[in-house]
Amino acid sequence: MCYYLTAVLPENASDGLLLPIISSHQLAFTPLVNPNIRKQIRQNENYFKATGFTCDCDTPLGSQRANRKDPRHNIERKLKQFRNKGWSETKIKRWLEQQDETRAKNERSLQDQMALVMSDIESWIAFLRAMVTSGGTSYVGLLLHWYSAYLSVFTRSISGSSIIR
Repeated sequence: MCYYLTAVLPENASDGLLLPIISSHQLAFTPLVNPNIRKQIRQNENYFKATGFTCDCDTPLGSQRANRKDPRHNIERKLKQFRNKGWSETKIKRWLEQQDETRAKNERSLQDQMALVMSDIESWIAFLRAMVTSGGTSYVGLLLHWYSAYLSVFTRSISGSSIIR
């Protein structure tokens, strides 16, 4: 179905100190009940959906950049094919220039994407740092979790305005 960023906090985490931080980072920390996760966390820990997004499939947390093959590894083979087909050196030179332009454009696009990824990761680091230095909790655990069912199945209704339970 989807990936979700979920979180674990100790039971004694302070709502008063943590809620402003959670809010200022546009996070939700909606309590979740998942029997499988419950077995894996401590008895005195609570489990939350960290973000307010429908899903977190686009998060850079936990992602790996795919190994990209260098397109130049096939250049010599391509050039040989072009010459066998009767391409002129001028046409081959133009093709090589177009390849260089495309590669440069793709690299700029990749750098722009990486800047966005790094900004998102830095926001998470700032959030985690604010949480643990606030005095409201000694730790925050994050989990990128694949759910094969709708997450709403695991959402617990909350009475009152407190998010952290």
